[in-house]
Amino acid sequence: MRKTAFTLCILLLFSGLSFAQDTLVKVNGETLEGRVNIATNSLNKEYVTIKIGRKKTKLNLLEVRQIKMANGDLIKPVSFNGALKFGKEIISGYLSHYRVTRDNNPEKFSADLLYKMDGTYILLGGKMGFRSVARDFLGDCTEIAQAIQNKKYQRSDINKLVNDYNVCVSQKGLMSKTAIEEKAKQDKLAEKEKKRLQLSKGLEQKLSDFATLLEYSDKVSNKADVTAMFNDVSGKLRKKEAVPNYLKTALTEALKTDPQLQKLIKEILK
Repeated sequence: MRKTAFTLCILLLFSGLSFAQDTLVKVNGETLEGRVNIATNSLNKEYVTIKIGRKKTKLNLLEVRQIKMANGDLIKPVSFNGALKFGKEIISGYLSHYRVTRDNNPEKFSADLLYKMDGTYILLGGKMGFRSVARDFLGDCTEIAQAIQNKKYQRSDINKLVNDYNVCVSQKGLMSKTAIEEKAKQDKLAEKEKKRLQLSKGLEQKLSDFATLLEYSDKVSNKADVTAMFNDVSGKLRKKEAVPNYLKTALTEALKTDPQLQKLIKEILK
């Protein structure tokens, strides 16, 4: 009895698999069910064939609205790089994620295409340059662009990135083009100011060496006062402010008992 029940289960399973159908919806609304295959012709144009029973029908991409594969994959035509291709829909939203097939690539649906409702898109490459491309494309959501800049997202986090961006759009809306340009301008000015305030590596190293030598020096008696003066000097140098002559003189005089520190502070202050 058990053997008979097991055999029936197997038969039902294979029966279900054999009747699994792909569903193709044409642009005119007509629905076809059968076995779908996506192929490319000699001109690198994609087309689809659907086998219904013994009959096989060929359709060009412009005739297809969508295809629901038996395994659950949803295939839709998408336009990018001046061409129309089939794209496997991974995420749908203001920003959609499709997997598409690159030209002259035998591996189907191996490339990531991010597509906005306004018609703009990017076809992602590998890890190299991912952050700069994604940040610029998604710059109309400041939080996401900043998170990309801060390396919150890796190339492998593409689905999380798309979902987070769509949440940002739904909750906070999009920045206008003018606002994006203004923010880019302010960021550029801030970066320029940051670079202006940065000390040369040589001077920064000397300040670090001085602080270390002063900490372990046994030749400076009034170390607390000298440390306070040095902190004042280093703070002014980092802010690109002039160091008063009296402060220079007082610090140099306080270090006369330690020739090494005195020589180093003169190099710093020159």
